Parts: sequence; C-alpha cells; structure tokens
Amino acid sequence: MIECRRALEHIRDLKIVRTSRTALYMELMERGMERRYEALDTSGAAAPGEDIRNYTAWAGFAAFHWACPLSRYRGDTRLRQAVRGRLLRMAEAQVDGELTLPEAGYAPGWRQALGNSWYLEPLIFALLWMDAEFSDAERARLHRMIRCAADLLCALPCDETNNRGVVRAAVLCLAGRFLGDEHYLHIGRDAFHKRPALVFNRSDGQINEGTGPDINYSGTTYEYLYQYRLFSEDAGIDPDMIAGLRWFAWVMDDAGRIGLHGASTRLKGTRGGFHKVNDILPALERYAGAEPPFDALAGRYAASLAAAGPHHSICPLIWAMLEHEPRETAFDSAFFAHASLPHYAPRRGPLFGRHDEGFDACYYVFHKDHQSIAYLRGRPPYKGFQHWTWGRERPVIWPLASRASTTVAWGLNTAAQGVSGNKFLDSHWEEGPPHLLAMRFADVWHHYLVTRSSVVLVISSNLSPREDRWVICREECGVPIVGEQAVTYADRRGRLLYAHGAPEPRRLPGGWELRFAGGGVHRAYAFSNESFAFLDVHPERDTLTFRDDTGAYEFHFPCRFRAEDDDTPAATGKYTLEKGVTNVTTGMIRARRIG
Repeated sequence: MIECRRALEHIRDLKIVRTSRTALYMELMERGMERRYEALDTSGAAAPGEDIRNYTAWAGFAAFHWACPLSRYRGDTRLRQAVRGRLLRMAEAQVDGELTLPEAGYAPGWRQALGNSWYLEPLIFALLWMDAEFSDAERARLHRMIRCAADLLCALPCDETNNRGVVRAAVLCLAGRFLGDEHYLHIGRDAFHKRPALVFNRSDGQINEGTGPDINYSGTTYEYLYQYRLFSEDAGIDPDMIAGLRWFAWVMDDAGRIGLHGASTRLKGTRGGFHKVNDILPALERYAGAEPPFDALAGRYAASLAAAGPHHSICPLIWAMLEHEPRETAFDSAFFAHASLPHYAPRRGPLFGRHDEGFDACYYVFHKDHQSIAYLRGRPPYKGFQHWTWGRERPVIWPLASRASTTVAWGLNTAAQGVSGNKFLDSHWEEGPPHLLAMRFADVWHHYLVTRSSVVLVISSNLSPREDRWVICREECGVPIVGEQAVTYADRRGRLLYAHGAPEPRRLPGGWELRFAGGGVHRAYAFSNESFAFLDVHPERDTLTFRDDTGAYEFHFPCRFRAEDDDTPAATGKYTLEKGVTNVTTGMIRARRIG
C-alpha cells in the first residue's frame, strides 16, 4: 500500500508486488499502449487533431511504461524521446502558468482551473519517473512550468460540489508534494473542505456529482478523491471513502457495470460499462486492509476489465498496481447488503434520494443474486425500470441512448416522467419475503416483488390503448432469443418472462425493442433464472402466484385509478418520507410466501 507520507517516493520507485492481478493490470495497460506506440511522434509533436488533455496524459502514460519494471516497454528509446519532447514543448509553450499545446498557440482569457489541473497532473508524474533523463537546465525549466501552473490554479478558485472542485484540490496537493511547498498543500486542503467535500453524501454513502449521483462523473469524482487523500494526508475522509466504495458496490452489478441511468444528475446517457470500475479500483486495493471484502470485490471486478489507456489520473490501474497487496479473502455478499449502509430503515427499504438541479435522483436498488434499480425520479428518458442482471452475466435488458424501457399511452411515457408526475411521490416499501415496492406513474402502477432470485413487476393501468416496451442493447446484453413465454440468451440463466403472450420484437439501431400491446388492466413480467414459473394468474381477481428457487408466493394487487378531472391522490394510506408525502393504496395489497 502507498504510504501517504512517502507517496511520491513510492510512486517514483514503482516497487510493485507481482501477482496475477497486477500482471492483469499491466497487460491491460500494455494493450492500451500498443494502439498508439508505432504512430507515436518521438519529437513530441501533437498528432493532427490531438487535444491537450490527451497529449499530456500520454506523456505520463508513456513515462510510466518506460519506468515500470513489469512493462515490456521499460527503457524504450522511442518512449523516452516522446516524453522528453512533450514535456519540453509544454514548458516552452506555457504562458503565465497557463498550459497550452505549442501547435494551438496561446488563447488569452481561457484560464480554466479544471483544464489546467488535468494538464498539469500527468506532466508532474512524467517528470517524476524520468527526472534523470533531463539536464539540470531542462529540469529547472520544467520545475518553473509546474510552479507557474500551480500558482495559476491557486488564483483560479473552483469551489464546486463535483469533480471540478475535487480535481483542483487533488492536483494542488500533488504539486505541493512534488515541489516540497506547504503553501499549495494548505490551499488544496482548505479548498476541498468547502463545497467540494459535499460530494460525500453521508446519508447513504453515495458520491454526489453536483446534487446527486451520476452514471459517469461520480466515478471521476471518486478517482480524484483517492488522489486527494493520497497527497493531502487528510485521513479524516477515510470513513467517507469507505462508505463511497460500499455505495459503488451496491449500485454496480457483480461484474462491475453501473446502472445509474435514471439517477444520473449530470450526464444524460447509458455509460454503464466497465470503465467506471477503473475509477474505484485503486481505493478498493488501498482499503482492503481495513475492509477485507474489498479485496475479493476488486478480484471479481478485475475479471471484467477491458484494455486501458491514458485517461483521468493518467490510468487508474497504475495506482491499483501500487496499492495491491497479496491477500486471500472470500467474497462476503452480506458486507454489501443494504442493511449495513448508514441510516437504513427497513420500513422504507433501500431508498437513496436527492432532489435538485431540476432533476431528482430518487431510486431503489435491488441487489440479491441479481441487480437492478427502480427510479422514482430521475433524468428522462431513463425513469422507471431500465436494467436487470443475473449474477455476473450480461444484462437481460439495458437501455439505448435513444430508447428506454417504458409504458406508453395517450399523453404518458413512464420513462420520461417521475413517479406521480410533479404532484405526489407515490411509493411504498414493505419487508418480505417477498419484498414489495409499490409506485405510481400517473395512471400506471408498478408493483415490484423481490426475492433473492427474482424481480416480478406487475404493471397496471386502465388506459387503453397502451404498450409496455422493453429495450435490449446489443452491446451490453447480446442477442436475445424471443419465445412465447420468455426472452432468454444462449448459455445464460438470466431471462425475462411474461404471463400474457409473446411480444412484437422490433429492430433498433444498436438493439431491439419488445412491444407488448393489447388490452387488459394488469400485465405481469418476471426477471429471474430457469427456476421461475408463473403458477396462476387471475387479472380479473387482481391476483397471481409464482415460484422460483426460493419458494412460492402469492400477490393480491387491487389498484385504484382516478378520473381525468380528479386531482386528489389515488390513495388510502399516507407515509412520510424525507422529501414529502407518499400516497399509495397499501391497505388492500397482500404479498406473502405460500410455500
């Protein structure tokens, strides 16, 4: 593990413990290097169209490979020449501390804290690893560049509750360590503990990116929280860092995909792939000594990683390698259960909620032998239920950038509106088994029944005509096999089952949409494995029974609907949550185990 008081020394020396995991990290980084090695300009000139962030990140990435004893590129002449050229050209081009590409020329007035932080960071690491390859005069010029850039960061406050504020604080602390100047460390620590520190949501462990979690930027924020912790020696944030890792383990599936589509407060998209695992791997390795399940979790996630090139922090796998220590630990799923999170209330279920920025991030996480998230509020068009994954398999459903799973009718789209629109936050959780979550999108009810193996979703509406639509992303899910009673995948257990006839599959760019049209108030869907079966379904009596490998269950689900001119909530009971009053029909709902 990197010792904070000697962090730069540890990073400079690259004394990495050789294990199968560090060998994997190295292999993934070398694949990233291969893609650019032959085309690398040894003079240090930027490639056509190359931006400064990529230009400087590659300088740090190449310097690491040149210095690392595990890399087959160690001591490579081409890398040495390319890194020297890039650093010296940056030192020549910078004006008043502002870092710019020589080819781009100086654009006065840009002066941006985030950009200069990201450009400066890899230059510091590159010089750390290749210090001896520069003359005294060159080294002095490079140190002046770093000091001038750090001075500019001090003059450009970035007091924001997001990755921008955290990145500036982390890089100032890095510059302070490199230059041996407490002035930068003081400013970095002081700045962090204003608004940037609010990225820690102490009510549930989530990493805020502004006012809530984000499918992409929460990972970037956490990556620089790790660097801030490393160079600031601010040990007081360790409990928050650990709580953040547990939150990531809760909102990621067992393979490491993050499914915060609807909860994403800044990025509107479907970036739920494995690249976000990179952002938390260094901290998982670091805190595994205090929390052994993190070591097993890092091992599980590592099996899913793809090739990694330079990006944020040059490449987080570098720090994961340096933090790794050989251990033998078993994966303890109970450690990551929602009951172990702060402020968990069984009557309310695993609800994490934040409301702001005009978009609400309010969601339930289902994480047993499967993983999915149900969004009460969130970014359109990803509200409702957008993904479900069995174990470490690929997902059964997953949204596209252009299309999401939804129920549509005249004037209604559940993927684009929050629960009960803007009037009421209708939801209710009851402990099971089966656990029950009820929520209402205007005149559409969602009833989720959750067991260790399954999520059964009953969608009810008196609107006609209407369609339930499930979206399958080919890249994330693979190719579905659509049958009369279920959607399955070759050689996989996870599936989508339905109790009311086969869907109409439609091809979309990048995937498929399964459309269930026709009449009827109630439709039942199940996400489970091969053990699941609907036993008896009586829509006219508002009942169904089902079984899976955990037992048999009965559900009675009468729903109340309201007239078009009725503004009162369709409710018989009221339950207070942090953000308002929920209005759901709970008195008549019955969910129980029968065998």
